[in-house]
Amino acid sequence: MYNAQLDRSIARQVGEMEKLTNSTKEVTNTKRQIVPLLVKMTDALEVFISNDIPFKIEERLAGIARIKDLIDDPDVEASEKFRSIFEAYQIESDYGRSIQSYKQKVNVDGQERDVDMLMVGRVALLYQTSDGSVSAAYNKVTKSFEEVDEGTYKNSIAEAMRVANKTIAADRLIALPISAPESAQ
Repeated sequence: MYNAQLDRSIARQVGEMEKLTNSTKEVTNTKRQIVPLLVKMTDALEVFISNDIPFKIEERLAGIARIKDLIDDPDVEASEKFRSIFEAYQIESDYGRSIQSYKQKVNVDGQERDVDMLMVGRVALLYQTSDGSVSAAYNKVTKSFEEVDEGTYKNSIAEAMRVANKTIAADRLIALPISAPESAQ
């Protein structure tokens, strides 16, 4: 009886060892599939950023470069690589629902000037020179900034920047030079 009990116990342990061996093979297989997926996700995000309106472009592309370095680092666990990519996707998603104002150097009439940039989600990218003399909106078709009518938009762009900086409440409608939406292809 004792030997029969040991035989059943050994058979059960052999079965568990086979399950663990198969599980280990599956984990190795999954790891092999994750790296190409992470590379595809990173490349897709880089293409998206390159085709998006050019707000904080250097900062966003630097984030992609950091992720690519992370993917190539053998000392970093796959879970950390995955987390970093999803965090970048979340940040990009959040940009679409935010209004931000920041400083940047832009070529205005052949001169490099400091301007106040205004990003309204992914809908509009505007700037106004610090002295308020020039205001422009990014044209997605021509992929360049075009000056806007000062009489119509100078004050409203400045007011929208104050809303973005949270110095005034967002309790009013503000007229901004925003192009009409296009149909998706």
